[in-house]
Amino acid sequence: MSVDVLQSETQLALLKTKWSLIEDYRILYAQQPEGFAAKLADELSQLSKILGVLGRLDEAFAASQEAAALYQRVLEVSVVEEITDGELPQCTCDGAKNRSVENLHQECA
Repeated sequence: MSVDVLQSETQLALLKTKWSLIEDYRILYAQQPEGFAAKLADELSQLSKILGVLGRLDEAFAASQEAAALYQRVLEVSVVEEITDGELPQCTCDGAKNRSVENLHQECA
């Protein structure tokens, strides 16, 4: 067998294993979203890379979009948990008025 065939077979085996693992994480995520959203997102992100290498770009894109949505959910939950008074923290420094990115928030640092 050539190296290319072996690599393809290895990638396909990895893809099959990854799909199985993702299905397991989907079940866990359905039962406990906050506990498994990040892990499912990680696995979907890895799946996207594998699919991309195999040239399955539409599937890779779909997996990456699902991962991004899950990462966004994880970040929203984290932000909400950190807010205790119901309001988002606001920067009050004068640097926020400056349009220059390199000067933004220097007074806060």
